[in-house]
Amino acid sequence: MEEIHSEIISKKYSTLIADGFRLYRNNFKNLVLTWLIFILLYNLLYFILIDIVGDLYSSNNLPRVLYLIHKYVFTGILGLIGLIRVCSVSNFLFKEYTLVDTEFMEEFKKSINYRLKYPIFISIIFFILFGVILDFFRDYIFEILFHSGLVFPLEVFFLWTTSLSFSFLSIILSTFYIFVRYTYNINDIERPIYEARLLTKGFFWKIVGVIVIDMIIQMIISIIFFYSYDYIITTFFLDIYIEFIMTQNYAFIILNSIIFDIPTILIGSLGVCLITPLFAHQYLKKENKTLEEKM
Repeated sequence: MEEIHSEIISKKYSTLIADGFRLYRNNFKNLVLTWLIFILLYNLLYFILIDIVGDLYSSNNLPRVLYLIHKYVFTGILGLIGLIRVCSVSNFLFKEYTLVDTEFMEEFKKSINYRLKYPIFISIIFFILFGVILDFFRDYIFEILFHSGLVFPLEVFFLWTTSLSFSFLSIILSTFYIFVRYTYNINDIERPIYEARLLTKGFFWKIVGVIVIDMIIQMIISIIFFYSYDYIITTFFLDIYIEFIMTQNYAFIILNSIIFDIPTILIGSLGVCLITPLFAHQYLKKENKTLEEKM
């Protein structure tokens, strides 16, 4: 085991990225099934929650402020599903990468524990900062621009640059704590959030690089899929598609939603696979250094 750890510690950045792709390939079946289950749960909750909020707001039973509170609470609940989805496979991938004898379902069950409060806490903080506050800030800016007499293109430009700046800041800050999805599930770590931040030191831009690679791949696959899907629908099934839309068939709406989620189901787990070797490298390097200091 020590030889394996030494090998991981000594690996180059490019090799760690290649290991991430291999990790994704070797666990493709389990990962796709996990993403599918969580997306089905997400879609089910989405339709339920949207109906509740929509009915409340359309019937004027709620002032706008209370409506927004309900909206953010529901959005947060849906976001937590995505967080738990990532956390549910992180520890398995870490053990799989470090060649620890493990079983997917066993690690999946172990990942849902009370220490999930640590990644959930971080997610709530960032959701408030870059979801709720950013939303109110954009509304405020839009109100100012609307009454300022500026032409529409300038309004769009200001709103676009504001959103882009906050999105970039969100990626930067969340990267500092990206390893908390692993550290929370390691019992020897008493302060998972602090440890996650510590492990990113000196490795920050390499983590950002992996995130950018994942985003580019996701974007390319999504564009190819949606263009292909749009071509097939408009060429062969346009009349049927329009008929289903006009009849508001809920089964069709759900099916269509799942179809649009196919890129996420297939490659949504790639990001966590790419991050796992980086975490293993940093974590094992720190453990090795601590052991040397004790000797």
